[in-house]
Parts: sequence; C-alpha cells; structure tokens
Amino acid sequence: MLAEDDYSEKTLKELKRVACQILELAISNDVLYRNVFQKVTIPHIEKSERRPLTQEEIDLVMKTFHGHRMGIPALLMLYCGLRRGELLALTWGDINLKSKTLNVNKAVLFDGNTPHMKTPKSKAGTRTVPIWTFSFLSFKENAPRHSWFARRRAASL
Repeated sequence: MLAEDDYSEKTLKELKRVACQILELAISNDVLYRNVFQKVTIPHIEKSERRPLTQEEIDLVMKTFHGHRMGIPALLMLYCGLRRGELLALTWGDINLKSKTLNVNKAVLFDGNTPHMKTPKSKAGTRTVPIWTFSFLSFKENAPRHSWFARRRAASL
C-alpha cells in the first residue's frame, strides 16, 4: 500500500525497521508471539528523476523573495546552482563581493537531524560560482541585515 503512495524505498525500509522494533518489544513483553514484519519484503522502487523548476515556479520565487526570510538563499540556489547542503555551509569567507563570486568548498550533510560538515566528493564539487547580477544586487543590498546571513556571520567568527 505505502509503495503505491510514492514513498521512497528508503522510507519504506525505515518504516519496516521501526515496526519490527516495536513488535520485538511486544514479543519480549509477551504481548505477541511472533513478529509478522520479519516476513515483509520491501519492493525495489526506482528513484524518480529530478526535474528543473518550471518557469511558473521561477516566477513565483522572483515575485516573493524580497522581504522573505529565505528570499536571498532561494535566489542563490536558483541563480548560482547551489544545492541545499552547499548553501547551508556558506560562510562570509566564501563570498567575494568584489569579484561577485561564491566559493563552494564544503557542504552540510544530515544524518537524521544531525548536521555534519563534509568536503565535496569530487573536484567538480569544489568550484567558484559567479553571482548573477540581479542576485548580486539583491544580495549586496539585503544580506548585511538579513537574518539568515547574520547567523552565517556569527557562525564564521
């Protein structure tokens, strides 16, 4: 049933693992006599292809970014091609306002809810990215007082 509801294979395996643990506890407390989840097999589910944003979605970001607490980060992801982990790892030292570039040299990886800093897997992951003119102007105007970048400044000091 859950496989038909577009859950990923990883999610289904995690659900099975937790359900097995719950039933094992019930067995150890003599509430059940066997764990029926041990017989459950998780089907292989092909990962869905990632898709680029539609023009309508891009227009929505452009229309709503100004004044939004995640507006500048959304612009950086959209126009600099940053992934979520790369964006979260940015510090003020990675931003060069003179050359209008960002140095992407690390990323945040989440293990459950615990963030860990990691280096890119390949040479292509470490790169210098130009900041698109519109993003740069908005960034330069708003970043110094933007709450997201204020936390970045505090974290990098």
